[in-house]
Amino acid sequence: MDPLATDIRSCLAEMAVAKAYGQYWVPATNEFRELAADVGEDIHVRSTTLSNGRLILHERDKRGWYCLVIDSLPEYKIVGWIHTDDGINKSFWSDPGTGRPAYFVPQYNLNEGPFDV
Repeated sequence: MDPLATDIRSCLAEMAVAKAYGQYWVPATNEFRELAADVGEDIHVRSTTLSNGRLILHERDKRGWYCLVIDSLPEYKIVGWIHTDDGINKSFWSDPGTGRPAYFVPQYNLNEGPFDV
């Protein structure tokens, strides 16, 4: 996918989470990842176009709350969330054949409803 299209779709996923949780969304790109969360002060957003996609976490990710969004443009579905303390778990470690192993948290392991922060 075109990098610009990916950035736009990622921003739309972040906006969906911000709207759902009554937070103000501040646009920022990956260059600011170390400085701020995607939504509010402590919510990070990951999105996928796969209906059965998993939330991907990396050791280097900032500790906090991560939310998975299914991107089926023009609709965005917030699937659930998890804290890195629970998501960075060896039981989720996987390499789906890309040579880029990470923690792949299945949707059924995500919390539903409002963030418990």
